[in-house]
Amino acid sequence: MAILKAFPNVIVTPHMAFYTDEAVSNMVENSIVGSLEFFES
Repeated sequence: MAILKAFPNVIVTPHMAFYTDEAVSNMVENSIVGSLEFFES
């Protein structure tokens, strides 16, 4: 990472591709389903 940051033509940004309405909804749903399955077993 330090080597990349040293180049004047490199911009380091966070990865945000997962952050869509559908992805967030799926994360919430999967968390709830997983929790329910855990407590049912």
